[in-house]
Amino acid sequence: MDDVIEEELTIVAEREPRRRPALELEALRQPATLLVARGTCQPGEDIEIADSESPSRRVRVLNVVERSSAFAQVVFADVAR
Repeated sequence: MDDVIEEELTIVAEREPRRRPALELEALRQPATLLVARGTCQPGEDIEIADSESPSRRVRVLNVVERSSAFAQVVFADVAR
């Protein structure tokens, strides 16, 4: 089984302008994903993610991996500045 690294973040999306909690999941040999409240962001949308120790960064939501009634797991990639 792959090791999974979890990092607590906050995100700001255009459709949800207030800061919302998110969890970044990084598994070896897997794309990075975020676990967010359902409806917070959609594929193709750019969002800002931040943690308490690093500057915020802009990422693009690429697709939805899984969706439940409360959460969505989305694949993302950094957006060049």
